Amino acid sequence: MDKSFNADSFNIDEELEKINKKISKPNILVCGATGVGKSSFVNDVFGKCVAKVGEGAPITRGVKRYEDKELSVVLYDSEGYEIGEDKQYYFKEEIIGVIDKCKQEYPTELNKQIHEVWYFISAANKRVTETDIEVVNLIKEKKVPIAIVVTQIDNVDEKELNDICSTIEMEFRGIRYFTVCVTDDKDIAEAVEIYNQKQELIEWALENLSNSLKDGFIVSLHNNLEIVKKHVNKVIVPSYIASAIAASAVPIPLADAAMLTPIQLSMSVHIMKVYGIDNYKSAITGVINSSIVSQMGKAVAKTLIGNVAKLIPGFGSVVGGLINSSVAGTLTASIGYAISELSYRYSQSVVEGKAIPLIEIFDSEIIRETINSFYKKEAKSE
Repeated sequence: MDKSFNADSFNIDEELEKINKKISKPNILVCGATGVGKSSFVNDVFGKCVAKVGEGAPITRGVKRYEDKELSVVLYDSEGYEIGEDKQYYFKEEIIGVIDKCKQEYPTELNKQIHEVWYFISAANKRVTETDIEVVNLIKEKKVPIAIVVTQIDNVDEKELNDICSTIEMEFRGIRYFTVCVTDDKDIAEAVEIYNQKQELIEWALENLSNSLKDGFIVSLHNNLEIVKKHVNKVIVPSYIASAIAASAVPIPLADAAMLTPIQLSMSVHIMKVYGIDNYKSAITGVINSSIVSQMGKAVAKTLIGNVAKLIPGFGSVVGGLINSSVAGTLTASIGYAISELSYRYSQSVVEGKAIPLIEIFDSEIIRETINSFYKKEAKSE
């Protein structure tokens, strides 16, 4: 690693470009009968109106492709089927057709195929149709992960909901299903809260995506910050910890602590990207050029590494006060989790509609305190 690294020369545009290239967009096919609430639920999950009427690129006669520059997810939205033999047959052909079309046109490009299907059934209709059964089982045969999304559960009582769930369990053996409700009425939302499995569906969706697609899905969850935070802390930060450990395989002097700065800066940009903060690039640039860099460079070395001998058992035995892989990993972890926590706080304020400037969340003193807190926590767990 280059000891002459200068944080002021860090290029956020180049770093974001590198990160964006690593993030693949998952393709999700959403389908079901007319009026089952597909659009309402999808828009609720991703925090914005994704599938707008009249928009989208036609893939087949009944399926449109929606790709929004602010989302890292691509939606394939089917026209809902209506009762009638001809219409139901047409629906089946369109759904299976788009799965086959993507596989045939891009046999070796997995990022352009359908990665999972969300099949919607309305609890309010109080039944599962033969078309539902046939289409779901055909999709299952295609080896595409599929989940049943039971919508509009606020329109039925507990017995009616249990009845339709029993039917789904019987007809779709081995296929996960989730009951959900989208409503602006707080009383209704509270009444059905124990039955609303939106979070469980999101977790299922993540589990069934490859690692290269998970970041894309996560970046698009603007209203589900707990899941974003979980992904950042369990997947993204550990990957950079591993890089820091590898970079310090040969111990480096405390004075050269800034050698880890490129890894930690890249990690910070990646974390902000996943939280969606890269939309405020000018603000990020200011943060990186001032507060964060000062904490990750000389200030980090002085305020944190000065106490490393006390916090990490065995460090005192390292000749000449060197940063070994354990110290580098702990230091990078504390920075990563601190940036994740601050990004979470900022994103939460945005979701709540509070106009808090980014720089107020990433104040140098707050960064210092947060990093110190995580650093001590990580070190004591060693």
